[in-house]
Amino acid sequence: MRAFISINLPCDISVNFDELMNDVKFKAVAPENIHLTLKFLGEITPKDAEEISDALNFIRNRKKFKISLKGVSAFPNEKYVRVLWINVVEGSKEICELQKKIDDGLKFKFPPEKDFVPHLTIARVKYVNDKAVLNTFIEKYKDFEFPEFTAEKVSLMKSELRKEGPIYSEIRNFPLKD
Repeated sequence: MRAFISINLPCDISVNFDELMNDVKFKAVAPENIHLTLKFLGEITPKDAEEISDALNFIRNRKKFKISLKGVSAFPNEKYVRVLWINVVEGSKEICELQKKIDDGLKFKFPPEKDFVPHLTIARVKYVNDKAVLNTFIEKYKDFEFPEFTAEKVSLMKSELRKEGPIYSEIRNFPLKD
């Protein structure tokens, strides 16, 4: 099974992509699937899932924290866009610390993340006919403030790839304490 570790959003986050429809070929992430990935694991076995869960039990000792989101950016950069994402403002430090601890806890099986940037992927860009349209879109949303939320748990998630889009389901969660 394909798996990843994430902080799932308790609220819907969405962006209106209408202005991109004719000039950019992209695949928007369904609002219910938008999440903050802490670590992508790839293919794992049920035994791996148990070992990963055991290694993540330390999360239960971590405190809940606020996450605020502002602005849309692009990976790898605005000249060559492959991913549109939402910036994490408040909570970035806590997310990076948590992600580092997850990397440390899973080093027995997975290499550490390189250049981790806390973000929420909202679309994958396949082709751009008019870069000006895409740049205008990014500029329009660069200061947009999305709903704030509290990170209350970390989840080990399963991802089933389907033609109509991925289906995510929680394998196990690790509640954060008050």
